[in-house]
Amino acid sequence: RICEVEDNPRRGSAFRVELGRIFEDKPEEHEQAGECWQDAYRLNPNNTDAALTLMAQYTHGALPI
Repeated sequence: RICEVEDNPRRGSAFRVELGRIFEDKPEEHEQAGECWQDAYRLNPNNTDAALTLMAQYTHGALPI
């Protein structure tokens, strides 16, 4: 919910990265984790946590390109 109401793109992006990490721990929620990281990067392309996580997920084939 906090991700939906956060007006600051940098904080919203950081929240989405953390939410993605929570979803990543649950195999049935892995797709949702990817969506959180993609949203985080869209909100703030300077968020290195989002960028590095996405790069690692794409490199290992965990997310479709």
